Amino acid sequence: MRGPLGARLTQLQMAAALSRELGRRIPESSVNRWEKGAIGASAEVYRAYMNISGAARPSDIGGQDERLFPGRRVSQLETRLAELERRQGIAPSGEFDDAIKTADAMALTGVSRQAIHNWVRKGKVRSSRQGRLLVVSRSDVEALAAEKG
Repeated sequence: MRGPLGARLTQLQMAAALSRELGRRIPESSVNRWEKGAIGASAEVYRAYMNISGAARPSDIGGQDERLFPGRRVSQLETRLAELERRQGIAPSGEFDDAIKTADAMALTGVSRQAIHNWVRKGKVRSSRQGRLLVVSRSDVEALAAEKG
């Protein structure tokens, strides 16, 4: 990594510079883990690291630091998950209006509790947990039961 004047800094030198900047001891091993991406640094360490290294912040070049907007990141992850589910042929996870308990699904379809749980595990039926209770989509269960015969 390079310092503000382009001087190459070792991890030990960066740890010492961060310690001075933040007023607390930063071990060299932490700098190593941050650089490898093994652990994330706090916002204050991130800012100090950027100040010391002289690296451009996203906001310096007109961008925005994605870490400041977790809602946007969650939305991006949900979109990616939905795309992966679609590609794999898995029933989409999330909300559904026709939730029923597994016991009700068993009575409705005449299949065992294990069969319902297998359908959930394979992604054939949308489900969610309400505490310890597993609820499934009535329409998905009916469709699978009709398909099975």
